[in-house]
Amino acid sequence: MNLKKIKEIIQSYKKHFGAIHKEEIYKWRAVKHFQDNWNIDAKVFPEMIENSLAYTYNLMDSGNYFPKRMMLHYVRMDSEAVRNLFLELYRKDEDKSIEDKWLEFKTETRRLNKEFFRSKNKTEENSYQDQRAFMVYLALRFPERYFLFKFGMFKEFVEKIDFPYTPIKGRVENLTSYTELCGQLREEIIKDEELLKLHNGRLKENHYIEKSFNLLTQDVIYATIKHLDRFESTENEKPVFQRLIRVDKILNPNSLRSTGKTAKTKIDFAEKQRINKKIGDLGEELVFEYEREKLKKIGSKKEPQYIAHTDDSQGFDILSFDENDEEIYIEVKTTKGSHEAEFFITANELRKSIETKEKYRLYRVYEYNEEKNTGKFTEKTGSLESLCINPALYKISYEKDDSKPV
Repeated sequence: MNLKKIKEIIQSYKKHFGAIHKEEIYKWRAVKHFQDNWNIDAKVFPEMIENSLAYTYNLMDSGNYFPKRMMLHYVRMDSEAVRNLFLELYRKDEDKSIEDKWLEFKTETRRLNKEFFRSKNKTEENSYQDQRAFMVYLALRFPERYFLFKFGMFKEFVEKIDFPYTPIKGRVENLTSYTELCGQLREEIIKDEELLKLHNGRLKENHYIEKSFNLLTQDVIYATIKHLDRFESTENEKPVFQRLIRVDKILNPNSLRSTGKTAKTKIDFAEKQRINKKIGDLGEELVFEYEREKLKKIGSKKEPQYIAHTDDSQGFDILSFDENDEEIYIEVKTTKGSHEAEFFITANELRKSIETKEKYRLYRVYEYNEEKNTGKFTEKTGSLESLCINPALYKISYEKDDSKPV
């Protein structure tokens, strides 16, 4: 392991400590909340599981990754089987290696997954109970012994520090080698009194106060891969949530009109959807994280839901909440171009906006930068009816004049 590189990483982590803290402090809250609420003997076990994992956020439910959601399906299907799963996982058996624990966990979660989809008369899908989820469960319960894990993070980090192991996805040896790497890195971290002072100073009563600094160790690894290069290159920019510049009610029907040349054109929407899907998904994820952060800042106990991940027929992408904890339905449209760039909505989205106009929001994400994962957005509240020009597929163009829709 390249100690010189490790020291450079620690220095960079300290330099950007404040920005990293804002995006990652939820992990200490997640562990604290789990520790306070976990009870293997709970009479209503499904509710206990759901409550214990309530603050895991990106650790257990992000992008196209849903281990928490699937585990909740299993526990509602067979609570005693899941209780036994965690009894075995958390059993204090010092003779059992982390690799043995993983193999047992994998076997049982595969069985639960098959049983769940069989009970729904559906073709079996991903359980998401992978090595990453496995290590989250262990680190939540025993944060002084285990480390949070992501394969991609591990793979990139070993290359940066010349660690003598080549990770291969799915290999059980990954867990042992990752734990060894973390142990060595932690030894360097705890030598840095300045870093420990910064770290201890940010932890409040609702955060887990760690002694082994395992969470901090993983945070340094994750920040190296996810944040440091970005912060170095955009040193004067704010974290991603603050860089989403919110401009309320800028979308005014009086400033919009249809583009007549395309009104009668037959559009291959499926093909356009395919081409733009990646950018659209990224924009949705950015808004989802923005909403999650917004609710945290206003002290709401509500959590946004990424509806489009599981059902894209609802006419909106994200279920969130306003300052009064009232539901709002958010449809996200994303472009790398300017705010004036054209985009499309479906009849289903239009119908939903009409039916729920007081709660419906159109978020127009523009100037999206895929490399930095940043963008600006405007928000329109209410029905989209006045903006649309075609009875099945609706093409919208922002113009800089005062024309009304035609």
